[in-house]
Amino acid sequence: MHQEELDFRTSIEALFVQALSGDMTPKLRERLRQGGIDLASLQPAYPRLVFSRCCRIAADEVYPGLSPEEGLRRLGRRLIEGYAQTMLGRAIVGVFRLIGVRRGLERVTRGFRNGDNYTETRFTLDGSTRADLWFNQVNGQPTFTLGMLEACMDWVGAKGAGVQLVRLDG
Repeated sequence: MHQEELDFRTSIEALFVQALSGDMTPKLRERLRQGGIDLASLQPAYPRLVFSRCCRIAADEVYPGLSPEEGLRRLGRRLIEGYAQTMLGRAIVGVFRLIGVRRGLERVTRGFRNGDNYTETRFTLDGSTRADLWFNQVNGQPTFTLGMLEACMDWVGAKGAGVQLVRLDG
């Protein structure tokens, strides 16, 4: 039996309620509702494709002058920044700052699974200054994931470190 791939309410709230509160217009709220997420009555989880569709909607509304890819990258950063505004997020950021970059990155990869039930990651350290991170799924929006990773690098104390998309398979 195949399990439905779901994004949890924590991700929805971090992005659409916390991070985008200052950018939430009636038009964006209505477009999100039409896309499948009604902010007036949040559900415990949403199908993966509903979340990714609503991310594209939000990127289009919040960053209309940018390419879809750049808008999604910035939105990914904002999801992580929004999560950091929650009580749990603040606690996690504090832990990451204490444990250092390497151990923080190892934990970040596992942490992606807290926002959904389908993300799998593999983290490998390649020397002292490079790490490779593999994701099984980026919802056709690799720059969104890139933006999330950039914000996570700040969390673990690797400010200014680069994050680069190496390859897409499938």
